[in-house]
Amino acid sequence: MVSCFAGSPGYFFEMRLRSAALAGLCFLAVAASLRAADPPATTPEVPAADKEALADKLIRIMKLEESMNNSLDRVKTMAENQTNLLAERMGVDLSDPEVAEVIRMRVLELVLSQYRWNTLRPAFVKIYAELFTEEELKGLVEFYSSPLGQTLLEKQGELVRRSTDVSQQKAADLLPQIELIVVDARINALKGKPVRQTGPSVSTTP
Repeated sequence: MVSCFAGSPGYFFEMRLRSAALAGLCFLAVAASLRAADPPATTPEVPAADKEALADKLIRIMKLEESMNNSLDRVKTMAENQTNLLAERMGVDLSDPEVAEVIRMRVLELVLSQYRWNTLRPAFVKIYAELFTEEELKGLVEFYSSPLGQTLLEKQGELVRRSTDVSQQKAADLLPQIELIVVDARINALKGKPVRQTGPSVSTTP
């Protein structure tokens, strides 16, 4: 039952993580271009503990805990919806209040155990410490501590929401056309005819 909905909430977390990382990488790309003329310098290897401390500072400045907590309500709602669907498919009668409450509480406990910030934080610290160099982490800390960085964080949720809305609308617009293609192919198959291509060919290259 868990595997059916565990991937969905992960999508929201991944989107926020990627958005934050992307913004930082854009900042670093600009900084790198300004330093392009500088001769390369060798730097000693940084202890893992020092990088993790920087990574921990970064995710605190990025208010990642707040972002995760804000997403938790959506996670719980999705988990509840998936539980209801699974119960219906498996013939579990949720009209019995006692049965429904037991299932609801056990699913909620499971969700909280996996998405509690104390559980997620070490994994995020490790990801940032492994993905970025010490210099990059310092640059990201500096950027997200700036007014511009804080503005990006404040508007990041709206950026993700609007981007998701655009993608979903595109998918909705495509659905009727996809249905026509499938129906056309089925009709031709029943008539013993080869599946025909209607309209111009479309390149699959993005």
